[in-house]
Amino acid sequence: PDTVQELTKSHGCDVGVAFDGDADRAVFSDGEGRLINGDRTIGIWAAHMQGRGELNPPVVVGTVMSNGGFEAYLKEKGVTLDRARVGDKYVMGRIDDTGAKIGGEQSGHIIFPGLVGPTGDGIATALQLFRALKRENRKASEFFDDYLPWPQLMVNLAVEQRDGWETALADDLKAADEELAGRGRVVVRPSGTQPVIRVMVEADEEGLRDRVTDALVAAVEAKLGGHVEGRVDLTWSLGD
Repeated sequence: PDTVQELTKSHGCDVGVAFDGDADRAVFSDGEGRLINGDRTIGIWAAHMQGRGELNPPVVVGTVMSNGGFEAYLKEKGVTLDRARVGDKYVMGRIDDTGAKIGGEQSGHIIFPGLVGPTGDGIATALQLFRALKRENRKASEFFDDYLPWPQLMVNLAVEQRDGWETALADDLKAADEELAGRGRVVVRPSGTQPVIRVMVEADEEGLRDRVTDALVAAVEAKLGGHVEGRVDLTWSLGD
């Protein structure tokens, strides 16, 4: 979406939209060229609907990768974030279970079951966002400033032994949760196709995030024969 972000800002537009190849995903730019990912799109729409008393039940579905700052923002608005596994079929499953009117991922794959059905539709997502902006008479940049995402980091580690990782890392995961003390989350999951362990850590403060991440990475290296293949800061990303 970099091009759309640049064009939205350079042309003085209030909002820009970028679709993926088959237009089942949409992400946006505000007038200052800042990325509005799926979390923030859902947040704008949900806060708007909740403010009008039209979000019933007051629940949205995200995933284990949805940002903690997004969840805290929803909570302030009286909206609960229900987390599903990553993948649209899992999001739709939780939508069915909770009766939520919206669910989606940071990537911009957003489902409006009552409007479109059990699949993402980028054009519908864009129309719903534009409608919310129009009804609120606010620019996208004004909504953008409503919350800051929590610092979020993903580390991919190639490992010699993936089996038994939960047992091997049990004490380290417990220690991580204790250090975070409700101020963040840890998600550790193996790749479904490669000998790789993915470690995601987020916290409300970057230093805390980094300390917990470093401790877990060291544990994976020591106990599973791992080595770091890549580190990705997901704080402002599409969750890729």
